[in-house]
Amino acid sequence: MKTLENTIELSKRELGSQNIATLIKRENNVAIYKRGISIFEVFKVREQKYSEQVIGGVNVIFEEKELYPSSEQFGNDAYCCSNLEQAEKRFEQLLDS
Repeated sequence: MKTLENTIELSKRELGSQNIATLIKRENNVAIYKRGISIFEVFKVREQKYSEQVIGGVNVIFEEKELYPSSEQFGNDAYCCSNLEQAEKRFEQLLDS
């Protein structure tokens, strides 16, 4: 399985200049990434299973890999914090859930 990188380039369309996320901490399937000067994203790492699908007559293969959360996942299994202290608290909550 392909794991999340320590540094990830996210969609510039959504995030503007703060599109680089750097891993701060990870334990099991919970991670903290930092974006910009003071944005900390804490989330449960999700997995994409291997699958093959035919889309528009073309066979498309989806590799098995870990996923960075989509914007729709924030508020459920992903959270944005304005400082590391808040991020650490949310990290512990996610580990315990």
